[in-house]
Amino acid sequence: MVEEKERLGSDGGTDSLKRHPGFGGVDWDGILECHVNVPDEIMCRLEVALESHHLEESHHSMDSNSIASLEELNTPLWLDDW
Repeated sequence: MVEEKERLGSDGGTDSLKRHPGFGGVDWDGILECHVNVPDEIMCRLEVALESHHLEESHHSMDSNSIASLEELNTPLWLDDW
């Protein structure tokens, strides 16, 4: 169990979090203004997942199989090896 007083940010709030080396290079203003680009690796994984889903959908008609396919798409298997 982590002591609350030793948790990241407990000694200086959000400013201490922002200064932590693990968050180096984060565009905090861009996050606040919703102008941060999605990292290429995430976009690539999303594109692969959507393309494979589209190929599966083109082979199925709109029936109960489509509902199962949507459930599969909503399963984050593409994140397992992250």
